[in-house]
Amino acid sequence: MMDNDAVTTWVAMQLRASPHTLAAVSAALWGLVGQPVTLNDLQWARRLLGDDAPQRLRDALRVTGVLHGTPPVIQPAALAALVAAWTSEPEWPTLAVTRPPWLATTLADLPTTRDVITYLIATASETIRITAPYLDPEGMGLLLAPLRAAASRGVQVMVATHHLDDPHHPNTRALALLRAELPHHFTAIPLPTQGHGGDGGSEPLRVHAKLILIDAHTALIGSANLTKAGLMGNIEVGIAIQGPEVAYVRLVWQMILATASRPARG
Repeated sequence: MMDNDAVTTWVAMQLRASPHTLAAVSAALWGLVGQPVTLNDLQWARRLLGDDAPQRLRDALRVTGVLHGTPPVIQPAALAALVAAWTSEPEWPTLAVTRPPWLATTLADLPTTRDVITYLIATASETIRITAPYLDPEGMGLLLAPLRAAASRGVQVMVATHHLDDPHHPNTRALALLRAELPHHFTAIPLPTQGHGGDGGSEPLRVHAKLILIDAHTALIGSANLTKAGLMGNIEVGIAIQGPEVAYVRLVWQMILATASRPARG
């Protein structure tokens, strides 16, 4: 169960990811001003934000003082302040944390890895470049909806990872899901698992970096693989950045591509 800060952070990240959703939620809430509001009055949020959105939205409205009194009524001044906060850009850099359910209240004011990735995907207009050594269909499934929405905007999704020559490996099965769902907007980049690493190229080379690069403006660098455990069960931390430093992350991406194109030496 989320604490107060986590609830408000989750709602803010979801709304900042989509101006259309932000406008729809704001309009619906303004339409309820002056009326007693119950959970049933917020069921429309399911369509915009997911099945658990009505309760999360109600909790966020209570925490921020928007929903106040007995019976609870939306307060116009508090709603105006909350909508203004939702409209503002998140602060950069932004930490992203994965924590297991039994640690849900630890650092709960920080957005989750999944929420940050979902937000970043929604800001893409040209390319989403991803590298991680481990993927699985469950983890990719958690990101499928925002990736599908990005593809509908014409965004190209590129994923670089290992073990794509093994049809039974979780990485291959995860990318098969993307290939099926994003047939014209997805590229898999196979990375080597042996050959030209170490001293003089005699040791196996592993690309162990985990990064997501959005267009040329934003990057997420962290410890989490795009697996169900990496997004929901492990203890992971990452940082999302904007600004000049993103150019260096782009150079890292180019370095990773260089390993993909270099012939392996067994």
